[in-house]
Amino acid sequence: MPDREPIRLLGWIDLPPAQTPSSTESDDSAATSGGSGGSRSGGSLSFASSALLTGLSQSAVMIASGINAALIGARYPASHDTDGLFTAFAIYSIVVIISTSSRTAMVAHLMDDENRFRPFNEILVSLAWATLPLGVLFALIMPHFVGATVGTDAGSIAFKALLILWPAAVGQFVVALSAAMLGVLGDFRAAAAAFTAGGAATVVAFIGLEPPVGLLALPAAVLLGTVVTVAIVIAALWRRGWRPVNLSLSPGLAWRWQKTVTLGAAYYICAQGLYLISVSAAGHYVGEGAATLFAYAYFATGMALVMVSMAGSFVLAAGIAADWNGEAKTLIPFENDINRTQLLVAAAFTMATALIGADVAGAVLKEFSHRDVETIVDTMLALVPIVIASQWSAVPILALFAKKRLTTVALSGVAAVLLHVPISIALAGGGKLVHVAIAMSITNLLLAIVLLAIVHRGATAARLAQALAETLLIAIAAGASYLIANLTVGALHLGNSAQDFADFALASGLFLLVVWIALPQFRAIITRIAGSLLGDARRIRA
Repeated sequence: MPDREPIRLLGWIDLPPAQTPSSTESDDSAATSGGSGGSRSGGSLSFASSALLTGLSQSAVMIASGINAALIGARYPASHDTDGLFTAFAIYSIVVIISTSSRTAMVAHLMDDENRFRPFNEILVSLAWATLPLGVLFALIMPHFVGATVGTDAGSIAFKALLILWPAAVGQFVVALSAAMLGVLGDFRAAAAAFTAGGAATVVAFIGLEPPVGLLALPAAVLLGTVVTVAIVIAALWRRGWRPVNLSLSPGLAWRWQKTVTLGAAYYICAQGLYLISVSAAGHYVGEGAATLFAYAYFATGMALVMVSMAGSFVLAAGIAADWNGEAKTLIPFENDINRTQLLVAAAFTMATALIGADVAGAVLKEFSHRDVETIVDTMLALVPIVIASQWSAVPILALFAKKRLTTVALSGVAAVLLHVPISIALAGGGKLVHVAIAMSITNLLLAIVLLAIVHRGATAARLAQALAETLLIAIAAGASYLIANLTVGALHLGNSAQDFADFALASGLFLLVVWIALPQFRAIITRIAGSLLGDARRIRA
């Protein structure tokens, strides 16, 4: 295996490249395909830059979805129709989660063969067999579930939406598996470009289709955006030597791959199941429109997840799958850096939500009452622990996937779902949406602790103690900054919105100052990430 530049990770720990071309390939082919850290167009990027590109592209998709959701919120008040539409998208998102899981769960399997595209082609063909059953599931079965949970009227629009969304769901399988393969080859730029372009296309399509079509313009726009994304990732793979091979898979092999993909996605299905249980609890215990309000709050919270935990997992998956030696202690530097980075993001998100969340939500969701806007903000704050839980579990999940312990990860997700039902019933019975959010946060924290324990075993208490201590430090720094800013700006007697934004600007500045002066471990993260990003930018320009 030729010597190649190692992957530069966020923790600045070097790993060999995730996968190199087979010895039968030419040097030109190697340069074209690029290993995880090898030569490629524009030079290899550090982990920080790759994760930033991935996070920004995933954020672009979420922002596009947010723009469309905001346009709906500006035109349509919360009702049975919006409940049905958002519940349909919650079901669609389960399939998206299944497909997206391949960017982490399937990476080790994609690296199993010297012919680097053989597993990719086999998985792709095996999943194609599921196209028709998926359409039946979406068009005939799930609308009845929607009608049973949030009402018959909601079920009617859900049926129409799911009928449009099922081909988009098939496309998402192709997109995610292709992005996983590009990640194995070390190319995160093409996938980032594809997701960004697809998100933009979705917004343009929705704006054009909404006047004549109404609410159903949203699923139609998602379908068109998916087509754009598929075209870009397939073109990127073609440039790296992939060709569609006519594989005559035996039923046994096709079934085996389908089971593997489903098992790998089971944890993420369960995670989405927690959301569906929460939406159902909101609709049942809180009342009409509650599912819509929870959907907005959960979506906004998801923005804080994609920038570090999700993006970092996508980029880190290949390196850990190729080279982790199985010792839990070697994962600690990765965990520390991802945890600390995500804590900074979580703190910024919390301050923004508390200080300007109502102003932003009120300006975007003009058809919503002031009370609904306040409920969304309170629910977002109650969901912040989910961001904390995601950082605890990110690296342990990758480690288990690297060793192909798919069943272990899946069972932990199933246990979380079984636990979440009684927790939701117990808390949501109070009739407040924030209680539904608290239940979801509790379940996610417990799940993260279980995953930490599976990987770290006897060292779990020490790992958890460190994570909690650093979380407390950041919380104190953010809280002190918030109080000082509030007292200072409050003395100026500005207008409501102006005061909120001034509060946020001053609190953010004070928070960064406190972190820089008093928390050296977090200062080191900021310095190293900034240095890596600037170094990559200079190298690419050169």
